[in-house]
Amino acid sequence: MSDVKKAEVSCILPQEALEKEKKQDTKKEIVPQSRYKHEYCELLIAHLKKGLTMDTFGAKVGVVRSNVYEWLKLYKDFNTAYDIGKQFAQEFFEARLTAKISGQNIPGIDTKKIDTACLIFALKTRFHKTYGDRQKIEYSADDATKKAIKLAYDVKE
Repeated sequence: MSDVKKAEVSCILPQEALEKEKKQDTKKEIVPQSRYKHEYCELLIAHLKKGLTMDTFGAKVGVVRSNVYEWLKLYKDFNTAYDIGKQFAQEFFEARLTAKISGQNIPGIDTKKIDTACLIFALKTRFHKTYGDRQKIEYSADDATKKAIKLAYDVKE
């Protein structure tokens, strides 16, 4: 009987060890600084220039999305590259929209096949601070509260 218990224990232990090892491997994969390389800055700019997203950049360099966003906080050069890349991404969509509306050609792209609504949607969702719908909110409050709101939200009259 004790031989049976030993056999069961020896079968269970390797499985538990494998599960524990898997958990440790997953934790290692999420550590952001473990995979960051300075050359990712140029790759990120080139990636965003194509109109692609930050989320898909993680797939390109083989890390999970959360790592890429953590790098923005940890590495100033990567954050700067992201800011530059965002401007190129915005230009990517604006150039296509302008070409579509004005009937201009973009080398290698048939502007007749460009969907204007999709471009507008992309601009409104990806660059919502510039292109998003703005809503005016009416409120009533005493003068002190109005002043506090104006200061807090930098409201201009």
